[in-house]
Amino acid sequence: MRRRSLLAGLAALSGAVLATGQAGAAAAPCSPAGTVLAQRHGIIVWTAPVRHRHPVFVCASPSGGVHSLYPDSTNPRVTRLAFAGRYVGFFLRTNIEVDSKFLIVFDRKRGRVEVRDLAECDGNDECPTFPPIVRFALARDGWVAEVYDDSNATNGVNHHWPLDAAPRITQLSVSGNALSWTSGLGGASSARLGADLILRAPTSLTACQLFSSSEASVAVGAGAIAAAGPPGSCTYNGASATLGLAMRTGLSAAQLRAAENLVKAHYGFISYPNDEAVAIYTNTVGANEELAAFAGGAELTMNLVPGDSTADARLEQLAIVALDRLFGVAIRRTV
Repeated sequence: MRRRSLLAGLAALSGAVLATGQAGAAAAPCSPAGTVLAQRHGIIVWTAPVRHRHPVFVCASPSGGVHSLYPDSTNPRVTRLAFAGRYVGFFLRTNIEVDSKFLIVFDRKRGRVEVRDLAECDGNDECPTFPPIVRFALARDGWVAEVYDDSNATNGVNHHWPLDAAPRITQLSVSGNALSWTSGLGGASSARLGADLILRAPTSLTACQLFSSSEASVAVGAGAIAAAGPPGSCTYNGASATLGLAMRTGLSAAQLRAAENLVKAHYGFISYPNDEAVAIYTNTVGANEELAAFAGGAELTMNLVPGDSTADARLEQLAIVALDRLFGVAIRRTV
């Protein structure tokens, strides 16, 4: 299995569905008994020895109560604190082998951890193969956009959804829950962080409606022309390449798993960190670049001829656009 393509990326996840680490409900002043790692705007993060271990704790006003963030650490650090409404987000570096850094989103009012995503893993055989989260943007409703340094992000247990797979993510900003960014493949883009990004039933779009000819030009060159083929298929012919697209929807969990197993042995897995709901694979065969994507009972396959060294990034971006359209996820893009 080859290394994931070196791409910057962006993902969004719900901060309102995962509650972990609740360890105390009574409102009380925060009184850390150990080494304080961060203290700002009513939130305190600290570490203290407990039975030869060094867990990390958090407490915040007005909720009070002490909550465990991680069971053990070595010289832990807190960085990149961000506040939005009642939420605070930050990176917790544990300096423990394997799970070495987490992205934490904490609800100061309710006193609970809403998001704890693995952000970095230290070169151990147990590490999943994904790049570290290097930036994030926190919305007032507890949703957060994640930026990975050499790959894109995600859909999974926290309602992750991939937003972009471009080599560059710039001008990232959030106002309320309105996220905007610029990417090397998708131009100026925007989305509302929230329920609109949660996977739903697929629409009735045809294969040729999953992305426009201008969007297909990212892979096939200028002047792309779409031609419908057999049911569930479409071909885009451009100045420099030809792209074939096929889709199947309404697959059962067993059917989707069987289809995914067919490509696992030969394709490189480039799916998303902290993710179980979206899987994307790419493969190179001679001059062809192939992609297979699986989500929500749907299978998308693409075949680009000829491919090149950046073809997997361009196909991955198109796969994300196609999945957005198929599942009615509202992301506004310019090409």
